[in-house]
Amino acid sequence: MIRKQPLKYTKRVAKESMERSLLLFQHSVKSRDTFTEYHKRLVLFKKYTECKTFDELSRIDAKDLQAILENYIISLKNKMNPNGIPVHFYAVKSFLEVNDVDLRWKKITRLFPQKVKKTGRKAYSTKQIQ
Repeated sequence: MIRKQPLKYTKRVAKESMERSLLLFQHSVKSRDTFTEYHKRLVLFKKYTECKTFDELSRIDAKDLQAILENYIISLKNKMNPNGIPVHFYAVKSFLEVNDVDLRWKKITRLFPQKVKKTGRKAYSTKQIQ
């Protein structure tokens, strides 16, 4: 029987993982790289909510958290590329789902802006191909 080596995280992440909510999240994410990226997004969301700890973030009332997330998505629309907003959202969603926070996710995802094509062009027409 082959034993897998446990994932090793950076010292900064390991220190914060003492919180139960982050520890649960850490063990639910399969890839070290995914966890690192999700953790960056979670820290940004934690600063937005002005919570001091991740445990505090996971204990916010569901109605209040719903409003905070909706406002967060709206604020991200003004700050960043529309294609990057789901990346920030799914980190927060994954964290909250692991910590048993039930929200109206469909309502929140409807606030996402329309994706933008990187080239900004349409498909080639028949005339352009010939």
